[in-house]
Amino acid sequence: MLSKAALEPLDWSGLAIEVATEQAMEGGKRDDLRIEAVTEDRGTPILLMTVEVKVGAQIHESGAVSYVPVESESKRTVNQLINYDAWLTRQPHPTKIGFIVSRRDKEGQLPENLTQIWRSITWGEVASSLAALLRQSVLLNNVERFLARHFIGFVIDQLGGIDMQDTGITFDDVAFLRALSFLGGNLNQKIDSLVAPLKTLYEEEEIGKGKTVHQKKVLEGLCRSVVYRELWDSTQNSPHLFAGVVTRKGAALAVWVETSPRHERKQGIRTTVEAHLGPLRAHQAEWTMDPDSEWWDLGIRMPLHELLSDEDQAGRAIDFVRNAFRALKTTGFLGELEKVIS
Repeated sequence: MLSKAALEPLDWSGLAIEVATEQAMEGGKRDDLRIEAVTEDRGTPILLMTVEVKVGAQIHESGAVSYVPVESESKRTVNQLINYDAWLTRQPHPTKIGFIVSRRDKEGQLPENLTQIWRSITWGEVASSLAALLRQSVLLNNVERFLARHFIGFVIDQLGGIDMQDTGITFDDVAFLRALSFLGGNLNQKIDSLVAPLKTLYEEEEIGKGKTVHQKKVLEGLCRSVVYRELWDSTQNSPHLFAGVVTRKGAALAVWVETSPRHERKQGIRTTVEAHLGPLRAHQAEWTMDPDSEWWDLGIRMPLHELLSDEDQAGRAIDFVRNAFRALKTTGFLGELEKVIS
């Protein structure tokens, strides 16, 4: 059946919705996601959806189940959707539909001999739809809104992995822009508010000299919201100490020391870092050098999602940064670094 075939409107009143993953089919097959609607009073089957989830993989062939016709007994393999379609056909629900969710529209890859209604949708379309629901305040439950935002953020974060050999914009590109316009301003404000209290830690921990600057808006420019301060007098071409939220290599709360790649004592700085990694890691195991960055000399990161379950997210962020500042001092790293610089 053509995937664009029309669906009859469904009256959702009096229906119970069941959602499950990895449910068994005949022949040892399993669908990634199954959504079923039955009447609340008698459990009468009304609607059945099966969803095949794709991220990096393609639609593949698999062994045909016993009731699926094949070209020859010597080759009992078929497009995997043929098996799922045959299973759908045997179910008692009056409304049945199959979905394939992927990074690219696979409409043209659907087998021609499908008997049920099938739709190909992209992750960008799913995220865009969720963003629209958030904007319209359709999702009133706080848990639903939280999960929707997290999902949209995940899709946005993963868009960088799309094959950029496509020169034209795609639906995923437009969906990203729409989600960004719906939620971007609010997200910038939230991240900036999380980072702002970190400015006071430089004075409290007596670390650095001069003005502490807040570089805002995590979704613009360098895609980070951070505070930073020179460690010593600017006339010494001093390293800077940063703290805040970064997106390079994943969203994280980070503290790091950086100097210009052209700093005249860059090699001595890196040597000092290597000598102090052991003591720093004894204090906090996550301290590391970044071999891919010419600026970042030494730093520590905490994945931002670790804050999600914390009732006091700002307090957790402050504790993380404060501990990192103290580790830099108590291990003697800052003292030795100052000797190299001066």
